[in-house]
Formats: sequence, structure tokens, C-alpha cells
Amino acid sequence: MNLLPKSSKEFGSVDYWEKFFQQRGKKAFEWYGTYLELCGVLHKYIKPREKVLVIGCGNSELSEQLYDVGYRDIVNIDISEVVIKQMKECNATRRPQMSFLKMDMTQMEFPDASFQVVLDKGTLDAVLTDEEEKTLQQVDRMLAESLRAGRPSGSLAWMRAGNSWRPVLWPFTEVSSMKAWTTSKLSCRLESWSWPQLGCPASSRSPFCLWVGTLGSGPFSTKTAAP
Repeated sequence: MNLLPKSSKEFGSVDYWEKFFQQRGKKAFEWYGTYLELCGVLHKYIKPREKVLVIGCGNSELSEQLYDVGYRDIVNIDISEVVIKQMKECNATRRPQMSFLKMDMTQMEFPDASFQVVLDKGTLDAVLTDEEEKTLQQVDRMLAESLRAGRPSGSLAWMRAGNSWRPVLWPFTEVSSMKAWTTSKLSCRLESWSWPQLGCPASSRSPFCLWVGTLGSGPFSTKTAAP
């Protein structure tokens, strides 16, 4: 069963993800590593008592495993109705404090400053399929909403493919919602590592990076994000 799209543009399609999770079923699909591979870095930046938003959660087991080691206040969102239904069914009894919501990450329904941590594991890469204006506007809205939903002094973490500064930081310095923030109100850190990509031979190494930003004082307003 081939789950890969015919072109990268399909990653930005709701229909693609609905079909993806229908075909995949409830078997977890991990983009950019498993909890065991990532926990050392994640625990460094996320405290168990903090409220965490996971955008584009898919059917990853990351949130479930964070919950099982004490991170109880986790909200997961995804644009796929299929996967949200699956994840609710899997976790309703075993993890009652964790929630799964069908929601567009570019138009989130949460009040400002709702979360101390906003975590993305591959969703930005799924959106950023090219450098066309329409795509950049979508990325702009995604990042602006992530900033708006995050609390002052909270952490914003994006996991992306690649191991150099430009592919990791490029969206944050080019889209309008981030131009001023990357220099004045976001403290930037980069964690980098690599491991065998799931399903690939042990000799096949695929690099990934975790980009972490800390919000400065004062809430972010999408009204001030435009150039």
C-alpha cells in the first residue's frame, strides 16, 4: 500500500490526509522519529505541568507516550476528521484528560495565550511544499496562529527535515508574521540530530532538526503581524 503522494503539493490537501488515514487505519505513522528517539530533547523544553498544543497530530503516538509519563494537559488538533475520530476512540478510556479536535491550524479557535508549549512534528514541512505566494501566506497564517495561541515566555517547537540553518529558519525570517519577532521577541535555539528513518536500512541516515523559540513578554497579535 503506497501512502506517499504523487507530488509534494498533495501534502497540503485535506483529501490526501483523509485517504491517508483511511488506508493507514489505526496503526501509528511517525514522521521524524519516535518518542523514544525524541524524549530527551522534548523533556528538556516541556515540563509535565505545562499545557501543550500539538498541531497536525495525525496518528502519532508521541502525545500518548508523553501523557503516559506525566504530561496530562495535551490538546491535539488535525485537519483530518478521519484521524481525529480514530484517536478519540483509541484514547477516550485510557487517557481521558487528553483531547483531540478537528481544527485548521491556520484558523485555530483557542483564545490568545492558551498554551505554554506549541509543538509541531512535521506539519510545517507538509504545508511548505514550495515558495509560491499562496503557500507562504498559508505558512504565515500557521505561524501567526501558533504565536497567538502561545503564552508569553512559552515555547514554540517545530520539528523539520534538514540539518542546516537556512531550511530550518527560512520560513521564520521570510513570512510577514515572523520578520520582526525572530529578532526582537523570540529567543531562538536549534537542536539537531539524525537517526535511521523508519522503514529504511540502518545505513540510511536522514537528518532532522528541532527549532525552539521562546516568546518574549506581551501577547502576540495577528493584527500587528502584517507588513
